[in-house]
Amino acid sequence: MRGSGLPTERNTHELARSLVPEARTAYVENDPVVLTHGRAILGRAPGAAIVKGDVLHPAALLADPGLREVIDLDQPVAVLLYAVLQYISDSADPFARVAELRDALPVGSHIVITHVVLDSRPEAAKPLVALYREVLGHYEGGARTRDQVLPFFDGLDLVEPGLVYVREWRPAKPFSVERSDKAWMAVGVGRKDEPHEVHSM
Repeated sequence: MRGSGLPTERNTHELARSLVPEARTAYVENDPVVLTHGRAILGRAPGAAIVKGDVLHPAALLADPGLREVIDLDQPVAVLLYAVLQYISDSADPFARVAELRDALPVGSHIVITHVVLDSRPEAAKPLVALYREVLGHYEGGARTRDQVLPFFDGLDLVEPGLVYVREWRPAKPFSVERSDKAWMAVGVGRKDEPHEVHSM
C-alpha cells in the first residue's frame, strides 16, 4: 500500500478484472509524481483508482473519500502489501500499523505480504541494510528473517502453505526447491476470521 508504483500493463486491477469482472482496486501511493501519472492512467480504468496514503497511517488511509468511493469496507477485501514492509524499520513499529489495519478490516478479509528474507543468505544482511540507507536516506532497522516477518500475521489465520518463498507458493507443478534456487522474497496470505471465544474454567 506504500509505494504502489506507476500502474502499467497487466497490473493488479487488470488481473483482478480478468478473474472477477466487477472487481474494484485502489492503489495507494505517497509520491506526488506517481500519483499524478497514476490518476491519468487509471482515469480510463473502470473500478480502479489511486489515492494518496501510507501504510504507516492506516486510519487516515481507510477514511480517504477516494478509497471509500471505490472500495466497500463493509465487505471483505484483500490488502496487498507487496515489497513494502521491508523498507520500514522497526523503530516505526510497522507491526503495530499492520495490526491497526487488520483490526479495521471486516471479517473475511485477507492481507497478502511479500517481504525480502535473508535466511538463506545471512551474509547479505549488512550490505542490504547499507543499500536501504543509501536509497532511503535513513534506515534504522535490520534486514528480517522469516521468523521476524511472521509477527505481521498475528491475529490472522495464515493460509496454507504459510509464509514461504514465492517459488514455493502453490506451484502449478510441485517441485523440490534447492537452497540455491530460493529467491529472497517470501510471501504469505493471512485471513481475518471471527475472534475465537475464550472460555474460563
